[in-house]
Amino acid sequence: PLKMRWMSQCAIQIADNEELLKAVADSGCYVLSFGFESIVKEAMKEINKTWADPDDYIEVIRKVNRAGIEVASEMIIGIDTDTRQSLDATIEFVKKSNIIAPKFYCYTPIPGTVLNKEMEEQGRISDHNILEYRPSKSVLNTPHFTAEEVTFEYWRVYEELYSMKSILKRTVFNKRMIKHPFRTLFFFGINMVYRDNIKRRVAPNIF
Repeated sequence: PLKMRWMSQCAIQIADNEELLKAVADSGCYVLSFGFESIVKEAMKEINKTWADPDDYIEVIRKVNRAGIEVASEMIIGIDTDTRQSLDATIEFVKKSNIIAPKFYCYTPIPGTVLNKEMEEQGRISDHNILEYRPSKSVLNTPHFTAEEVTFEYWRVYEELYSMKSILKRTVFNKRMIKHPFRTLFFFGINMVYRDNIKRRVAPNIF
């Protein structure tokens, strides 16, 4: 009755409860952001998130979209399992799944965390200046990349997913444009802001 429009982060399990999902949509929710983290199962084990199965991601997104809610996503780059091939597959996953606003973060060993202690013991932290720790800069060497290479891959993934072709495909030239034209134009604007941020090497962060 208040005509509120809202968005939120959420666990993917909401897709298993159609009644709840409908109630969320009816209450005015139009975006849910999911922390998919990675499409590689081994990576989910590494970050202790085995309850989220990458094999379910596409169906989760479809269910949420069918309820009238857009899906934004948050994923990590720089986990030990990441390779050039797995990141290419991540790009294709995002394109195939029709995620409206994909976001990424470099895997970061924040001081005081278990990850920091483990990486410190293994001598894998390339920069100990916490003032340099941010979503767009890796400070971890991985089995497949140096920290600098992880940062390069981070921007490579973003540039591919926020090319004009990719943006137009998931907004203006997408079936969501027919169903929700004004909302889709709003997301087009968000995508363009993200694109500008990426070109200036600023980590996108609106929603």
